[in-house]
Amino acid sequence: MSQAPGASVVSSRTTGPLFIGYTMNWALYGALCVQIYIYHVSFPKDPILSKFLIYLLLALETLQTVLFTVDLFDIFATNFGQVDVLHNVHSLWFSVPIMTGLIGGIVQLFYCYRISVLSKSRVLAASIGAISLAQFVAAVIEGHLQYTYGLYSKQSRQNSLVPCLVWLAGSALCDIIIATIQTYYLIKIDASYKATRNMITRLVRITIETGVLTAAAATVVAVFLVTDTRMYNTAPAFCLGKLYTNALLMVFNSRARYQSRRDQITDAGIFFARNSDIGGDTSFSSPEQLDTYNSSLTLDHPTIPVQVCHFTRASFKRA
Repeated sequence: MSQAPGASVVSSRTTGPLFIGYTMNWALYGALCVQIYIYHVSFPKDPILSKFLIYLLLALETLQTVLFTVDLFDIFATNFGQVDVLHNVHSLWFSVPIMTGLIGGIVQLFYCYRISVLSKSRVLAASIGAISLAQFVAAVIEGHLQYTYGLYSKQSRQNSLVPCLVWLAGSALCDIIIATIQTYYLIKIDASYKATRNMITRLVRITIETGVLTAAAATVVAVFLVTDTRMYNTAPAFCLGKLYTNALLMVFNSRARYQSRRDQITDAGIFFARNSDIGGDTSFSSPEQLDTYNSSLTLDHPTIPVQVCHFTRASFKRA
């Protein structure tokens, strides 16, 4: 009976980080599904490549969550109470380093494309892409070593430490570089209109926040891996892939606010046109007439200048 308390402490230090990691992964997957729904509803006309990117990441994240759930059931249900099972790698050799490295690499390469558009420099984008590729290769090596050993032990931890640190450090470095360069080029954009300036400010803020978030998570995993001999690093490591995907969806969905505002302006313009004397017939009896009215129309008022751009069938119905 005297050994029971000690065994309980050791077990909680091992199972605690695992349980937190599995739970947080599911929570972030739920947040990701909400963001996917918002994206699907708000941007049905996005380019096919953008949609392919988003739904590819969703498929990868779903696969990772399924693998996590199988491992969770095996540890805490099928083999509950068996200490040896806690040190088994299960499918974590694939679901954590390899899948997280792949997801992070895909997101980082997307940002490389954005940087190439903003900076008009393929060399700069290729340099960042090389760092992203290096972290993915290191993640694959780390996963292979975990699969080879099959168990979490002090020896396996020491032998796989170098590729693991290269993977995490490469991810953090790539995220910081991406956030810094995107912020620099976004700030350089000359925006004359207040709405454009506000949008750029929002993009800069989101870029910095998401870049710092993913870089900080990778750094925390690396610090726990080096300084702690227990499994505290597993909790943030399980969440790293979901953080990358959620951060990317935040960037995509940040456009929804401005799309909604643009629709409101269009509706207001239609209302103003119907209740103002602008020297022409502005009574549209059918949506078809609105569909053909695509020219820019400026309405002058003594105090409120209103510009209506591109009437749409949807705006007609809402008005």
